[in-house]
Amino acid sequence: MDYLARKIHRPRWRSKSGPGWSVEDIKADAVTKCLVTSSDKLSMWECDDTETDVNEIVLALHNPKTSRCETMDIVLVRKSDLNARDIMFVVSPDTGDTLFQDLKSRHVDLVELSVAKLTYIATLIRDSVRINPPSPNPFLYRVTVGEVRRIMRKAVEAERIRLEDLPEGIQVEVSRATPN
Repeated sequence: MDYLARKIHRPRWRSKSGPGWSVEDIKADAVTKCLVTSSDKLSMWECDDTETDVNEIVLALHNPKTSRCETMDIVLVRKSDLNARDIMFVVSPDTGDTLFQDLKSRHVDLVELSVAKLTYIATLIRDSVRINPPSPNPFLYRVTVGEVRRIMRKAVEAERIRLEDLPEGIQVEVSRATPN
């Protein structure tokens, strides 16, 4: 798998300064809310750049504390871009907080992060957000709440998880989701 994925809140990454905006224009909330680190580590998920694989990340992002389905913006970062800046990542299935046990092996932590490395990651995300339609954006996926519900329902129907193992609010949403 060539990419690492992270859920972001896309509006935090928009700038008022227009198309040529620089690192100084990245909003503080984009970094402090979307790139929260712990012990100089940043949690991400391995994936490929296909819609099917991004749907797997949608599942992985649901953990026992998730109370409802919501629209998700998922950004992909090339592993090669991280390697070029000596940003190390380690597979860390034990720290992957997800309801889907079969996806824990995809969890990775970016480790030994500094402010400079985190700023570089922020610029990669900023660049991904800047690609606007009509051209397809291969690095940013918006998954609507309806799509999230259908993805979750498919997982239940495929017996990857039991409906009763989902948090109560999600159980209700998934049981009402229309099949694809």
